[in-house]
Amino acid sequence: MRSWNCHCSLPISVTEEVHITGFVQDEEGDWIAELSCGHRRHVRHRPPWQNRPWVMSAAGREKMLGYRLICRECQKNIDKF
Repeated sequence: MRSWNCHCSLPISVTEEVHITGFVQDEEGDWIAELSCGHRRHVRHRPPWQNRPWVMSAAGREKMLGYRLICRECQKNIDKF
């Protein structure tokens, strides 16, 4: 598993959203969304628990570029302050 340093610019509001800037695959072939805050987030499609069929195609992933979400890692960092 790859590791990365936190590059987010704190402090950040708990409700502040970031957006998806790109996608990479991990060593197991699962897709990871790269976020504008510098963090990454797995975006797996493993029904019925993780239902993200859009991740299975290049066109689906391309449509999700710019999608806004709340970063779980930034939220964890907020709790430290």
